Amino acid sequence: MGIEVRRVGGGRIAPFGFGASRLHPYKIVSKLRDGRRFELRVEALNREEAVDIAKAKFPLITIQKVSRADKIKTAGRFLERLETELEK
Repeated sequence: MGIEVRRVGGGRIAPFGFGASRLHPYKIVSKLRDGRRFELRVEALNREEAVDIAKAKFPLITIQKVSRADKIKTAGRFLERLETELEK
């Protein structure tokens, strides 16, 4: 029988389901020692945890940029709505 343990944030209680206990997608742009660049997508509670996960999976990478991946989707949806409204 397996036991599953999940981390529940830093003890803060946030209203309406927002805050430290929700997983967010992060996009990590990293570089290998031979110069090749690649992107990782990681689900984590915060930016530091996303970096820790990436370093654990790929210990020899150099992280160049960390950003929230869901902001990219939100901007795309906004532009689609704007385009739809302009067509009307």
